[in-house]
Amino acid sequence: MSRAKLLLAAAGVLGALVLGQAGIQAARDARLARLFEGPCDLCERQPATYYPRPVYHTEGYKALQKTSGPDFGETDSEFATQVLQDEISYVDGEAREDVEAALRRGGRVDGMTGATPVSRLRAPSSYRDRRPFETLQIIYPEEGTLFPPNLCPPYLEWEDARNNLWQISVELGGNGEESTFVTGEKRWRFPSELWNTLRRDAVTRDTTVRVKGIQIDENGERVGEIQAAEPVHFRISKDPADPYIVYRLVPPPFSSLKTPDIFVRDIREDEPTLFLSARRSYCINCHTFSSKEGNKGKLGLQIRCLRPGNSKLPVYVAYYDMDKGVGQKLQLPFDIQMSTFMAWSPDETKLAFSANQKIVAFKPIVYETQLAGMSASDIAIYDSNTNETYLLPGASDPDFLEIYPRWSLDGSRLVFSRSPVGNHPAHVLFDLCVISMEPGTD
Repeated sequence: MSRAKLLLAAAGVLGALVLGQAGIQAARDARLARLFEGPCDLCERQPATYYPRPVYHTEGYKALQKTSGPDFGETDSEFATQVLQDEISYVDGEAREDVEAALRRGGRVDGMTGATPVSRLRAPSSYRDRRPFETLQIIYPEEGTLFPPNLCPPYLEWEDARNNLWQISVELGGNGEESTFVTGEKRWRFPSELWNTLRRDAVTRDTTVRVKGIQIDENGERVGEIQAAEPVHFRISKDPADPYIVYRLVPPPFSSLKTPDIFVRDIREDEPTLFLSARRSYCINCHTFSSKEGNKGKLGLQIRCLRPGNSKLPVYVAYYDMDKGVGQKLQLPFDIQMSTFMAWSPDETKLAFSANQKIVAFKPIVYETQLAGMSASDIAIYDSNTNETYLLPGASDPDFLEIYPRWSLDGSRLVFSRSPVGNHPAHVLFDLCVISMEPGTD
């Protein structure tokens, strides 16, 4: 037999296999679709219910407060908040007593609203842990969601305590044409081809998503009735969102030894990209970019080095010029090097940041949350043209916490938040202040 005939025969066998596989898949899909045919019971949308909040036994804290002071990390009590070995309980050399003294001077330490651990345990919390729904309910997306057109295909998620097989139906614009899919998981992602169609056509028309659920036995037969969740509707915005998100993932509770990396997520792509590695040696905070694109201009950072023996400059501000490919550590001309919350001026020459900061984390940890208190914070400016750093007049009053600077669009003014020192973190209320950055003005 000639080589050409052999190739033709092989191609014929391969084609038959492909057609056979396609036929098997089509038959399987048709059988699964039949399982969901017929009337179904609608599971009406349920209001969310929540687990009761825990009640803390505070007698142990009361006793410890009389003997050990407010920091229970080093006690053997069953109520103690454990501290990691070698962890510092303060930041940048700031003693806890200094912050607590400032709180006491503010007159906010009392039996009900003060900074004591007992009052922290008694204080109400906004944290609530939702109970799982008992019937088939779509939990994402929510009704009326508006997706940006440049978002990668999202997931559809639902809860169901009864069923083990589900059918998803997606209908665009009420035209009766549905795309259906079957899955054994309670999470399903829109296929790229379908999502591209929705991104193009669902700007002016609703997309309707339905989920049906059934129980199937070990033989693949349906057991009981078909259930259906209330449908949800969404649209696609005509306006795209900013495509990049720069973030850190820091699980609670606060620890001075954590070294989270910084990632970039392009919402058009499926996976994040590592932007800046902490190499398990640095705590990198408060990144800020001078350009909206984030790949040109300047980057500002606050860094704490946690490597043993690095005491020359363990806390510093850093900036990186992405256009020139050069960076620099900034040793601030202040007694305290701790700083946070930065913002570049529109002309990229000045970096405003919260400086001279005294920060401490309070215990105990409640509902996986923790309060951080400050006894000092000022607004400082770094001028990249002169390589000078200075406290901003009018925004560096020792009687106030001055924090969160932001520039006006033309760079002529600086907006920041201000609050009197000495208040418990739960009671801090900020005023918005504006200061002129024009030379010769107050």
